Amino acid sequence: KHIFHESGGFLFCSTCNVPVDYSRKSSCDKHLEKTSHKRLRRAQNEKCKRLSELFEVKTDKQVQRRMELFKETFCAANVPLKTLDNVNLKEYLECSLKNVGIIPSSQFYLPRVFENHVTEMKEKLKTCNGVSIVTDETTDAEDRHVLNILGVLSEPECERNMLLESVNLKTVSQAIRETLDKFEVPFDQITAVVSDNVTYMKKAWERSIKPLFLNAVHVAYVAHLLNLVSDVWHKKFVKVNDLVVVVKQAFTACPAHKARFRMHLDEKGRSPCILPVPVITRWNTWFNAALFHLAHVEDYISFFEEEKDRSSSSCVADVIELCQSPEVLEELNILQKYAPAIMHTLTKYEESVIHSHIVSNDVHDTKNRADKCEHAMGREALLNSAEKIETYVQCNSNARFCQPAAAFFNVCWVFDPNQAKYLIIPEKEREYHAYLKTIYKMQCENVYQLWRTLETRFPTLAVIAIQCLMVPINSVDAERSFSAYKNVLRDDWRSIKASNLSMYNILCQNKL
Repeated sequence: KHIFHESGGFLFCSTCNVPVDYSRKSSCDKHLEKTSHKRLRRAQNEKCKRLSELFEVKTDKQVQRRMELFKETFCAANVPLKTLDNVNLKEYLECSLKNVGIIPSSQFYLPRVFENHVTEMKEKLKTCNGVSIVTDETTDAEDRHVLNILGVLSEPECERNMLLESVNLKTVSQAIRETLDKFEVPFDQITAVVSDNVTYMKKAWERSIKPLFLNAVHVAYVAHLLNLVSDVWHKKFVKVNDLVVVVKQAFTACPAHKARFRMHLDEKGRSPCILPVPVITRWNTWFNAALFHLAHVEDYISFFEEEKDRSSSSCVADVIELCQSPEVLEELNILQKYAPAIMHTLTKYEESVIHSHIVSNDVHDTKNRADKCEHAMGREALLNSAEKIETYVQCNSNARFCQPAAAFFNVCWVFDPNQAKYLIIPEKEREYHAYLKTIYKMQCENVYQLWRTLETRFPTLAVIAIQCLMVPINSVDAERSFSAYKNVLRDDWRSIKASNLSMYNILCQNKL
């Protein structure tokens, strides 16, 4: 339409304003395919678009949508919204981008963007079948207590950050209730509250939170408790622990040792790898360091023999003495045989994947390894670990470090077809009776995806299964959220208001 027009008995192209042979359609088509015609057509369209934008009056909804796109673009590119407060960047964008206008400061767009995000989260929470609350606490650079509260759904997490004057039963309970009220989450939708095993969290659950969340179970971080089991090995393998400590001191006290050791390995034709540094708060680092030292015992001896003349530190002689000790080598070889299984279990529970249906299996497998150990020292360490695990998995245990959700994890077996076929359970419900007949034909690798496919066949049972399987068992998401919090609270941005800090942190964490 309006591509050609007639004037004086001739057919003209409306874009190029040149005559076209109208006696043949192929002549018209050939003209439309010319590069010159396409170039003029694009220029004309751009001109019309610019003119329409000049006279366009945007409604409130259009302005709001532009703000939403503005927020989504920056968050998708992992660019903090506060970056737009930079004067040089604002001037460049306003001068270089067409029709961008004046870019508002964070005082204008941050509250609107945050409210839009809260509205989106409320809509998601309305349609979900269950929410698990994950909490973790720390202190920030300003020595303030920070409590991160994450809501874990079958979709990405929503998160809120609270600054507390102190961390105790009252403040934690109040912070959780305020967060759920803000996002309008019904208490009967809460399926689990996941936290560490500190005393005030136990009291907060028993005295304040449990009466509100009648459909929820309290879950203690599995990896935290299993890490306590690994402490047994530190105490049993004294010589290995001495070697780990003294090697760490030798390389941290003199950073030049690291560079010279890498050169030493290179000269011997070995890969110049990075030395693992054991940290108490990081799981498996002690085991990793011990196994690394076993692989480099001869390298340590030859390297530190050369370093004796350069360094007067007692650590150098101690490393040589321990590396030549038969007791140390024996302990290292025992660790090499039995530690990888514990390390694998700990690593598995650091991941954000579903494990609720196999938690009981893993802790019992760790317990049963003691029966197969051939070495007295290793057997003793495994038996002591087994005693801790027995206390840990015991239902209704009164021990300080225990799993309050032990009975819940035992029940979750039934939702794994690979295990349910071996259980003896009353067949009362119709759906459950049909499920028990079906599982003998099932081969399942991903239990969660299996129940997603069974939603239409077992609608009631599938909802229960997915709610149970989606219960988090670790703190990895909460700990990662603290990294996002530290990125927001940078050294050059300490004067930020507490309310704005919470908004920035939530937007950065959710990345929406």
